[in-house]
Amino acid sequence: MKKAIIIALLLILSILAFSIVTMPQEQKIAEEVKPFAFDFSINQYGILDNNEKVRGYLNARIVSTENASIEMMLLPDQPKKEIYKITDYRSSGDKDAIMNSFSESLRPYRLNILDARLEDVLYKQNAIIILPSDAIPDELLSGKLNDLIENNVVIFFGKPLDIALDHSGSQEFIENELYDSLDINYNDGLFSARVKGPKISSVGNATVFEYEKGWFVIYNEKLLDLNTANELRQLVLREAWQSQRTYDMHPIPEMDGAKTFFTSRANPGDYTLRIIYHANNSVAGINDLPLVNNPNATLIMKDQFPSNTISYIFELQDNLTFPTKYDFSLQFVQNGEQVNTVTAKSVTMKTFSREGGTVSPDITAGSYVVNLIDQSGRVHASAYTSIPEIQIKLIRISNNLHTFKITIDGEPAILTSVKLIVNNEEEFGLKTDKEGEVSRMLFLPPGTNSFTTEINGQSDTTYYRKPEAGTDLILYAILLFILLAFVFILIKSKGKKKWKIKTYTRPSAALKVLRINYDTFIKLFEMTQEMRAKNLPLSVSDLRMGLRKHATYKGAPLFITDSNLYMLLDNLVKKERFLYYSGYFLPKESAGDKPIEYWVIKRRITDYFVEKGEELRTSKDADFIVRGKLVHIWHDLDIKNLVKLCEKSDNIILFSDDNTMDNFVQGLNNHDPSLMKLSLELQYGRLYCETLDKFLERGFHGQV
Repeated sequence: MKKAIIIALLLILSILAFSIVTMPQEQKIAEEVKPFAFDFSINQYGILDNNEKVRGYLNARIVSTENASIEMMLLPDQPKKEIYKITDYRSSGDKDAIMNSFSESLRPYRLNILDARLEDVLYKQNAIIILPSDAIPDELLSGKLNDLIENNVVIFFGKPLDIALDHSGSQEFIENELYDSLDINYNDGLFSARVKGPKISSVGNATVFEYEKGWFVIYNEKLLDLNTANELRQLVLREAWQSQRTYDMHPIPEMDGAKTFFTSRANPGDYTLRIIYHANNSVAGINDLPLVNNPNATLIMKDQFPSNTISYIFELQDNLTFPTKYDFSLQFVQNGEQVNTVTAKSVTMKTFSREGGTVSPDITAGSYVVNLIDQSGRVHASAYTSIPEIQIKLIRISNNLHTFKITIDGEPAILTSVKLIVNNEEEFGLKTDKEGEVSRMLFLPPGTNSFTTEINGQSDTTYYRKPEAGTDLILYAILLFILLAFVFILIKSKGKKKWKIKTYTRPSAALKVLRINYDTFIKLFEMTQEMRAKNLPLSVSDLRMGLRKHATYKGAPLFITDSNLYMLLDNLVKKERFLYYSGYFLPKESAGDKPIEYWVIKRRITDYFVEKGEELRTSKDADFIVRGKLVHIWHDLDIKNLVKLCEKSDNIILFSDDNTMDNFVQGLNNHDPSLMKLSLELQYGRLYCETLDKFLERGFHGQV
């Protein structure tokens, strides 16, 4: 009888074990280890004028497999690019270490600090001038400090301003001379402004004095430490002395595509949009993009949420010879893509027009650039609008009373009428409370249930899985049988000899660190160039494939990740042995007298011809020829020779970006005879300027 019971128990346990083993299991999918990659290229940027306030926007093409971010600033005053450290006055303590750390931190942004004597910078304009001396230099007395501050940013690390220092290191008490000239007071470590004095603010451990045409920044000497270098970096990169600037930080998700970012609102005016991007603690960059407000046209968008309509007002000013009819539409653009266009007002325009109305675009939640376009597609004005994002979350269930939290752009939807749809069948009209919550008694079937909330066309859905009836009872039974089996095994094992089976795991292969000298690496780089792009820059993926083909270890090809290669090349860039631009690297000695941008443009053009299966034609007068036109890559062209070439054929100059192109075109407005002639060629259409991206987008055989 006892034996029969044991056999029965074993049979039951076997059946249960078989059921558990054959039960569908949740499969864990091994995460793919992605090599680090980051690329950031600007597609479009501008300023959105809503009359009372403006925003800057940027659309960029991004490839990112790591956490990355961009910082965006609207700067009303021209950003400072030149940085000088005054070296001819004594400094002590940690100031040299601070300046060295600060200088090193700016290298990823291609910003350099130049050593200078004070007398060499007294007449500089639009510069950052750092005085790390132990006291204010005596050369800056008698009003010269005020002159230096004008149109500059002066940063001082020294003592209070009642002591002056000469070149020999001797100090002199000057009492109130500088306080009077700067219109400030100093008392027990605190600064205050006089009646007509500067605006005073704090940025970290620094005190900022903002004058009409310049800034004076003082760091408390008693608070200086190595963290001051980081404070200085943020101060300089973010132009933090500009009190009227806007500042926004945007995280970049893992992505491969285009995305649009917006700044906070600012007062109307002309700005510089400063972009700073970071990725993986090893990639960084900075771009300054000029933005000019359009004085002749404004577009104002006013969303009526929770209504599904948006009102608009536009104003146009022009000086047309004849009345002209415009059939206007509003074009809604998200992340660089047109998603909807709706008809707006038609006007007959000559000198001034102001019109308004409402539209109901078919668009989803998110932020949009809205363009006012006429029947020919010309953009007259642009504005910003956003459709709020609705979210629903099931937060608790009590005796079949289901409570949901409703948010709009992350904030509780307080006292808002909502429609709750359960399993796409039942609909309930509800209203949220002061916490943004709604409750409803629901008797749900077992399995997955869906809950959708709608507020004037915008919706969100959440899900809840209700357990099958009796599931808990089955679980308890399984646990009881497992416990009985454990007790049975313990009883049977008494007095029996125990055997152990020891298994061994295969040891993992050790990581191999191979060291090669710089000349060997350059040889491998050149071999990859021969294979991929002779004498031209290479991308990380180019070099990875080249090393796999040309480098071996013990007869086996080397497999090196993109992230490791990028870190290696980035270090060579920081050591100024390699040059980098837009995802491509080139040894510094290979660039000759041309900038890296020139070689990257040449590489991309070469790739284009290869992809199209066409022969690349070159000329002694130009970098290459397309349909009889001479095409030059901008680096430092011979203006006189270019004027002569324009007399023979049409010429195109390619630029790396809009900013470089605009600077070149503006530089033609000069009294130099050659520049004036070239400006005329530009007006007559014998010379054409274009960025590489636009050139490639149009195609080499498109009409210029």
